[in-house]
Amino acid sequence: MKRFTFIIYVAVIGVLITATVLEKTYGTPFVKDHIYGAWWFIAMWALLCVSSIVVLIRRKVYQRPAAMLVHLSLVAILVGAFITHLFGVQGAMHLRKGEVSNLMLDRETELIEQLPFQMRLIDFDLQYYPDTQLPMDYRSVLAIEGTSDTLTVSMNQIGKCHTYRFYQSDYDPDLQGTYLAVSHDPWGIGITYTGYALLFVSLIWMLITDRLAVKGKRMRRSTLFYTLFLLACFVLLLTHFMRKYSPETHPLPVLNSRLLPIHVSTIMMAYVLFVVLALQSLVALIAHWIAAKGREVRQLSLLSRGTHFNLKLALTLLATGIMLGAIWANQSWGRYWGWDPKEVWALITLMVYAVPLHAFQREYINIGNPKGKWSDGKWSDGKWSNSKWYYLYLLLAPLSVAITYFGVNFFLGGMHSYA
Repeated sequence: MKRFTFIIYVAVIGVLITATVLEKTYGTPFVKDHIYGAWWFIAMWALLCVSSIVVLIRRKVYQRPAAMLVHLSLVAILVGAFITHLFGVQGAMHLRKGEVSNLMLDRETELIEQLPFQMRLIDFDLQYYPDTQLPMDYRSVLAIEGTSDTLTVSMNQIGKCHTYRFYQSDYDPDLQGTYLAVSHDPWGIGITYTGYALLFVSLIWMLITDRLAVKGKRMRRSTLFYTLFLLACFVLLLTHFMRKYSPETHPLPVLNSRLLPIHVSTIMMAYVLFVVLALQSLVALIAHWIAAKGREVRQLSLLSRGTHFNLKLALTLLATGIMLGAIWANQSWGRYWGWDPKEVWALITLMVYAVPLHAFQREYINIGNPKGKWSDGKWSDGKWSNSKWYYLYLLLAPLSVAITYFGVNFFLGGMHSYA
């Protein structure tokens, strides 16, 4: 079953890669209709979920609560996404000042639907940056007919009524009308967000568990200094992106969200760690090659533990960054996942780096001087073979990061091609 799960896992990655390339050639509607929205694609994810749960039970992963919670949170995220796909509704609504309406255009079916309540546009306000004609924010004030309730909707500020969510989308040139995006997803978002919270908690739990497992006063001190150094780097990145995406330098109203610089900084920090992992792997390969010549190489154990910790930390940061981006997108556009090429490739990178965490178990990685004889490209005790492929994989894996950042920007395009 483990091998079958791995085959499905690799097949999903292959489909995702193919979809981003086809989107460049045939357009976004084509891949959304024939791949992302296709029954067989959903079936692949469902099959991956079921087979993964079977493997988790057979391998008694429930005896490691943090690891079990990580996998269950991923299942919750996929279940939430499936419920959104089945029952979620995305629409658009146009209102003029003083006009009362409950009509919404369903974007999927392109049919006119009726909301269970009527709304009236009381006021619309377009705010500009000081001394410019650049729009800073759009704000619609709405009244719910038959009640005394009012809604204020602006960029990055959601208006809620019953189980419907309203987002500021556009406005009429004469400033007397507004366009609102409408989202109705009473269950999917809640389940998905619960999965996000559980995933974040479980990943931090795993990191803390690794930290507590460090033995020796010197090792604990080194780990503490390393953690503080990474935290300082993250603060510098956050400061940089807060300035980059400030209203003065990036005046698009939709980008005026405090979640955006945190989202970008977290993902960039993960990318930096992936490069560090590649360098550590290169050093490890050289060190093991030297050891194969019969020379003593020290600190291999420390190098292996550092690589393993960095891998978990980088995956935690990347997963957190993706989740923050999803939350920001949901606040701005009413959907937390849109299958944009940058989103898809960030997911691919996450899945690529999850492989060495599963396929190469820590106890099989040779973390000391390798013992045995070199023969036909591998060590006779078999351990160096696993270790070799582990480090070689981490050395080549940054190719997915390069495609995510540069390939999407310069070739695949999409909404995130500016980032």
